[in-house]
Amino acid sequence: MNFSQAKRAVSVGVILLLINLLMAEYTFSLLYGYNYTNRPYLCMYPNITLIICLSFAIIGTIVSIFLLNKRIKTKFALLIQLLIVIVWVALLLF
Repeated sequence: MNFSQAKRAVSVGVILLLINLLMAEYTFSLLYGYNYTNRPYLCMYPNITLIICLSFAIIGTIVSIFLLNKRIKTKFALLIQLLIVIVWVALLLF
């Protein structure tokens, strides 16, 4: 792996890490808001859906850390991230 590929892998890894941490934070804040506050919500997701979305975000975070450590290739990490985002959005929309 030359320098430009390594630099690209690190930048993609950081971007994927930020995306997955934002996904996890959003899901965790919904879980916390539903169960431990008295705020009324018009529409609520089931807890199992939020837990599955949170687990996908954690898996994505692990994949991005593997990319930063150069254990997997960039294309494979992007493919996994694309699948995670599609499943995450589908779970929260339907």
